[in-house]
Amino acid sequence: MTKKNEMMRIIYNTLLIFFLSLSAQAQDFSNLSFGNSSAKVKLKIYSSLTCPICAEFHMKTLPKLLDSYVSKNMMYIEIMDFPLDYAALNAAKIQKCLGIERQEEYLNNIYSNQSKWSNAKTLKKINENLKNIFLEYNPNKSKFEECLKNKKIENHVLQDRIDAQKKYKIDSTPSIVINEKKYSGSLKFDDLRIAINKLL
Repeated sequence: MTKKNEMMRIIYNTLLIFFLSLSAQAQDFSNLSFGNSSAKVKLKIYSSLTCPICAEFHMKTLPKLLDSYVSKNMMYIEIMDFPLDYAALNAAKIQKCLGIERQEEYLNNIYSNQSKWSNAKTLKKINENLKNIFLEYNPNKSKFEECLKNKKIENHVLQDRIDAQKKYKIDSTPSIVINEKKYSGSLKFDDLRIAINKLL
């Protein structure tokens, strides 16, 4: 093999690895999480993005959990999908499509403006509202349509719901699982704190 051919082979392999790496990143539909996964308390939050109580929990209770436990390395929190309607399903698909680094900001936006985008009379109008939110993070309009049609993302989102129903018997949102056990108490922070502190 000549030096020229050897150089071309190296360049080809390098480019192949690079593009495969990009592809792998594009297929990363990981759920948003906070904290150290080895923390003593592991908490899963099952939410639907059109659920008003979920929005309240996300905006008011989650920050307290982050401050009181996650910041002190005592808790790991994972945000799980449990869409209750097509609007919530599409919003969750867009969340995953944006990538893990933008999910927190997107969720804050989705929940704080929930009544503005989710109360439209038709799914078509809701999708238009979601597109406007999506464009705040990604100016590529065609990418939005690709996200909505992406069956891998859809299956990932729906699998969260299926697993929650089978494993934890969850049938409403928001629902909390603490150390693999469904929590059935009040979702107010002070009540949650009592249950959490017993595990520390």
